[in-house]
Amino acid sequence: MGDHAFNVVLVHGGFVDGSGWEPVYQALRRDGYDVSIVQNPTISLEGDVAATKLVVGMQDRPTILVGHSPILPPRDGFLFLDKTKFHASFAGDVAADKAAFMADSQVP
Repeated sequence: MGDHAFNVVLVHGGFVDGSGWEPVYQALRRDGYDVSIVQNPTISLEGDVAATKLVVGMQDRPTILVGHSPILPPRDGFLFLDKTKFHASFAGDVAADKAAFMADSQVP
């Protein structure tokens, strides 16, 4: 158990998975926080809510829930970010080559 009176749960948005939180996770762990990361299935809002509730329900003390995601219109029932806009609109704080990989490996 960490040194703080609350846990942190990180929730990824659309187009990526929970591994995108790794730098934040590492920084919080270094500061003594207990951190969990939700891996949303990204198939439906209901499924993502259920996955988040599952992880939050496993916490043993008050929890701060942290999330992010842009909202876009779906294509064929799925959401994708335009690869040419991915870096600027979703991953502006990462290196261009890492953002290109993220754009090419985004999940619907």
